Amino acid sequence: MKIKEAIDNLKNGVVYPVYYLKGNDHYLQNLFIDKLSEKYFGPSKKEKILMLPDDMSGKEIIDRLTTTDLFLEKKIFIIRDPQKVKGKASMDLINICKEPIEGHVIVLVNDDWAL
Repeated sequence: MKIKEAIDNLKNGVVYPVYYLKGNDHYLQNLFIDKLSEKYFGPSKKEKILMLPDDMSGKEIIDRLTTTDLFLEKKIFIIRDPQKVKGKASMDLINICKEPIEGHVIVLVNDDWAL
């Protein structure tokens, strides 16, 4: 799906549990994430969590994705360079994307066009 189509879907109230953004246009990435946040959270408290595989282990990322909170129902997880998650954690990430946790939206951002 193209970014324009994804933004149009958001305008029409369609929010998917997983998004994969590819390319190095940080302006468009941020624009999309902002639009997603506006639509997904509405006026309620926003919780966007940025996770970087260079700064966190794969296990830490999976633990954050699978932890649910009694007070905040909705969360957006932004994972930059998800291709850097290796081993068992990469398979766990794929499985979470196949069967997302209710109330969680995952945005995978891959800046590398070669992958």
